[in-house]
Amino acid sequence: MQSTLLRGNINDRNIIIIKYWEKFIRKFFGIINRHNRTS
Repeated sequence: MQSTLLRGNINDRNIIIIKYWEKFIRKFFGIINRHNRTS
């Protein structure tokens, strides 16, 4: 039981980290695209 709970917590943490990085990467690429359009 405990091992499955720990695995579930790790998965939840990974999902949160992935969502956070997705937001960060989208913002980062959005800035790059803006610079590419202006130049």
